This record gives sequence, structure tokens and C-alpha cells, in this order.
Amino acid sequence: MEDILIIVGACIALAILVYLMWRSATEAEWGTLAKNEKRKWRLDEEKRKKE
Repeated sequence: MEDILIIVGACIALAILVYLMWRSATEAEWGTLAKNEKRKWRLDEEKRKKE
């Protein structure tokens, strides 16, 4: 029973680490994507105002 708890704890710790690494890796990409999308949206809004 003690071995199972150690394995479960290790799996939970691994899952947390993988999640944190994934979040860190995608954060920069999402920031760039959001910045580009905001720029496109702003340009589209300016075009609509001119028309």
C-alpha cells in the first residue's frame, strides 16, 4: 500500500510539472498570437470606420 501511494504521488507531481512546463511554453506563443490578432482587429475596425 505504501508503494502505491509513492507511485501515485510521483505521478501527480509529474503531471503538475508537465502542466507548468506546457503553460510556460505556450504563454509566449499565445502572447504573440493575441498581439497579432489585436493588430488585425484594429486595422479592420479602422477600415470599417473609413467606409
